[in-house]
Amino acid sequence: IQVFNENFETGGGTFTINSTGVGSNSGTNIWVINTSYLAASNAYPSTPNENDTCAGGHITGAPFSHYLHISNGAIPTNENSDYDPAQASDRFAYMTNGVCTKGLDSVTFSFYYNCKGSSTAYAELYYSINNGPWIQTGQTQFNNDTCWQYSSTMNPAFNDVASLQFGFHWVNDSSAADTSNQAMGIDDIKISGAGMPSLAATISNISPDTVCENSGILFQVTLSDTLCNGTYEMQLSDATGNFNNIQATYAFSLGAPYISAFEYMPIGGNVPAGNCYRIRVVRISPAPVFIGQPSPC
Repeated sequence: IQVFNENFETGGGTFTINSTGVGSNSGTNIWVINTSYLAASNAYPSTPNENDTCAGGHITGAPFSHYLHISNGAIPTNENSDYDPAQASDRFAYMTNGVCTKGLDSVTFSFYYNCKGSSTAYAELYYSINNGPWIQTGQTQFNNDTCWQYSSTMNPAFNDVASLQFGFHWVNDSSAADTSNQAMGIDDIKISGAGMPSLAATISNISPDTVCENSGILFQVTLSDTLCNGTYEMQLSDATGNFNNIQATYAFSLGAPYISAFEYMPIGGNVPAGNCYRIRVVRISPAPVFIGQPSPC
């Protein structure tokens, strides 16, 4: 189940760049989003195009799509992912808003990156839970790569939280004089997970037990766990309790942190008489989507 996707083709508005959070937000090497892959001068190398992936795979919009990368800010902002190694810098870019992973496990953060860097010029990956402190995760340093790499990080801390954010920290000191190394470039960021198999919605406190045409049913729906804000659909079976022939539906919303609510389902005059109707609740958006337990007749 994919809950976040950013390929920067529409401007990367989900990210805040060159901001506080991790590090000092200083130096001439800065985060930018553009489609520049050619070096501004012969002193620096061009960025590998996105068809140059180390282990296969396809980057959206390759070979020269929009991407997030460090750039030498002393040169106009159409510069590629070259950086000035003689100028120390410390820059952070992060997801502006968190995503909800309630009801999901095996949550994974993945992206493509390119970064030659050095032992003193590298990127780091951080995450934050519910607007809490930034915590480093994934590999210790992203550097020493000459083609586009695919990175995937899974951490139990990402699972079943109301707000999950990720950020990239770039740092370089001024000790290296080598201008042949690329800085960090990032594309095709995704967050995905798997729906917990225990998710359920149960029906109780149904009234009345006999429903007239053009009236309705009042009942309580209870979720097995707190989920992200979602849209649900009440469904009425046919007179034999079969949901392959649904007679009526009605949508409602249930938002976190609530797991239980009383709902009213109107029954129209076109529903024929019967003595074994059942109702159930289905989560229809967003993921995880699941079908609740049917009520008794």
